[in-house]
Amino acid sequence: MISGAELIDLAKYLLPGIMLLVWFFVPFAIYGTKPKLDELINAVTEIDREIGELNRKLASLQREMRTILGETQAIERDIRLQSGESDIT
Repeated sequence: MISGAELIDLAKYLLPGIMLLVWFFVPFAIYGTKPKLDELINAVTEIDREIGELNRKLASLQREMRTILGETQAIERDIRLQSGESDIT
């Protein structure tokens, strides 16, 4: 059976060894994930560009709709005036 002192001695040598192995392999893990991160960054950049393009199209469509709505309201007002209805809106 292992005594407490032996267990502490074992931990004193085993823990630094494990930490050294982790310290050695961490850079490889980081370099292994870097291409994936670059790929994600490129995808997010593309999505951001597409969202900007959609926002510009939406703003343009909203301006067109306001123009059409204004023209439609003017035509309706003219029709009401021609038919003798009042122009209270």
